[in-house]
Amino acid sequence: MSNKAHNRSKPHRHARTKHWAIQFSLGTDANGKRKRKIITGSTKAETVARADAFEKTLAPTDTPPTGHTVASYLDLWYAAKRTSWKPRTQELYRHQIDRHIVPHLGDIRLEDLTPLDVQDMMTNILNGGHASTANKCRRQLFSALKQAVRWEVLLKNPVEACRRTPYCRA
Repeated sequence: MSNKAHNRSKPHRHARTKHWAIQFSLGTDANGKRKRKIITGSTKAETVARADAFEKTLAPTDTPPTGHTVASYLDLWYAAKRTSWKPRTQELYRHQIDRHIVPHLGDIRLEDLTPLDVQDMMTNILNGGHASTANKCRRQLFSALKQAVRWEVLLKNPVEACRRTPYCRA
């Protein structure tokens, strides 16, 4: 079953039994047969409360392992997106991946990447005196992981919790 939102019907009252019901569509099984779950109750409020509790159990709490490290995912993302970039952009992005992002984060499994890991990468680049490079790497990693969320490889983007570094002219 995928991590997509589950279709939930509005509460409705069964004509014969007078019970309230809410139906969930849970996608299809391996044979293509629809999977459904019906929550019932004697009152509308009771049925909605039961349905809310059931829906919480459906929410994905853990990302299934993808087998990708940050480095292997960035290679996949770069290959998929590079045709929409100008040649100079391709060159700059490849340089940032190879020179800055992969040495700091490349060996981490994609689903284990945390905002603290990203912040450490930015701090290390910043300590080398390159605030603009740290921000460019953050922005590129943000875009790549935003696509991972769209591709349903990650549940959320860990870079969202990291702020850009201020430019300090000393």
